[in-house]
Amino acid sequence: MIRARRSLVRVLCVGLLLAACRETPPEPLPDLVGFSDTWAARQAELEYRIRGRASADRISEDHGVLTAEPHHAATEANDEAARYIAARLQAMGFDSVHISSYDVPLPRPVERFVALVAPAPRQFDLTEPPLEGDADTGAQGVLPPFNAFSPDGEVTGDIVYVNYGTAEDYAVLDSLGISVEGRIVLARYGLGWRGIKPRLAAQRGAVGALLYSDPADDGFTRGEVMPDGPWRPRYGVQRGSVLDLPLYPGDPQTPGRPSSPGVDRIPLEEAPTLAPIPVQPLSYGDAEPILQTLSGPPAPDGWQGGLHLEYHVGPGPSRIEMRLRFDWSTRRITNVVGFLLGSEEPDRVVMVGGHRDAWTFGGRDPMSGAASLLETARLLGDAAARGLRPRRTIAIASWDAEEYGLLGSTEYGEEWADELAGNLIAYVN
Repeated sequence: MIRARRSLVRVLCVGLLLAACRETPPEPLPDLVGFSDTWAARQAELEYRIRGRASADRISEDHGVLTAEPHHAATEANDEAARYIAARLQAMGFDSVHISSYDVPLPRPVERFVALVAPAPRQFDLTEPPLEGDADTGAQGVLPPFNAFSPDGEVTGDIVYVNYGTAEDYAVLDSLGISVEGRIVLARYGLGWRGIKPRLAAQRGAVGALLYSDPADDGFTRGEVMPDGPWRPRYGVQRGSVLDLPLYPGDPQTPGRPSSPGVDRIPLEEAPTLAPIPVQPLSYGDAEPILQTLSGPPAPDGWQGGLHLEYHVGPGPSRIEMRLRFDWSTRRITNVVGFLLGSEEPDRVVMVGGHRDAWTFGGRDPMSGAASLLETARLLGDAAARGLRPRRTIAIASWDAEEYGLLGSTEYGEEWADELAGNLIAYVN
């Protein structure tokens, strides 16, 4: 569901932003591992000068700009956010700002059809209705609920409820004598990487997968739902990538090399990190009528969720038809990295980064972090202007297309692998 609550979480937990403010002179930092007495004293001076200088108002201003519009990867709104961050880093006194762009496949949904064909026909809407009193939930420019890097496909099959769809869950199904071969699995979010769920299902012969957020994990059984509280409402849906990230992250067509113009690409149908079967996310409101009509043995105690029904495993008589089709266009993504040169070891780099793209507005994920990181950059630039330049170069990074599967940061790492291997001494995410 659109996380429209864009009020800022004003907790600064990044490196040099210390919570306490004091007027007394700095005291030496005792037993500071890795620091000589001289550098320990300088570190104490630096922390003393920075304490209390962070501005919640400035963070709120940046946060408001960065969450003004929905901004998924490869949109003008996300590019505008990149330009804003680059301009802010330049204004803060960073010595250089590097822009890197890559052309990557970013599928967007064209057709999403899920319907019960038995025991009683019912087509699901697959949308998130606006919430009364929350205008952002009706905003234009938001992608509909889908799982990025699901393949196109049209499948029909009986439903088997597989709990979280983990290897342990399939062992339970084996003990019950229930197979998912030729069937569509219904798995809940809440445990395990979502990209593993369709892969494990396909290994056991399933032809499709539906993923939903059960209220026991994210919904009314946990507390008040939006807009009155933070938990997922009845028709809220979790978007997300289903790439096989443990195999390799980034552009599925260019493993180990950056997605630069002219690069050799694996054909999409041969890319091993794409989900092997069609996958579509559902709300628990849409999952409920599927679960209500399932028969078979009752689900084990640990599989019972928060809906007001007894969960059964199946298979059937709930039978589902799925049709999914995507626009697989290659689109351009953009990273922004600012560098504040070190005073003594400019070739050694400490990098602090986070992503910028969001499925919707990104109020919490990622812009609460991005706005705090910009304030960190401002304090570092201000300290450098007053003669307190860091010993080593500090890089502030804003990555693109993280939500699709760590695409921006991975392509950057592949392009600059030699330089990073030689110069990067620490990365804070």
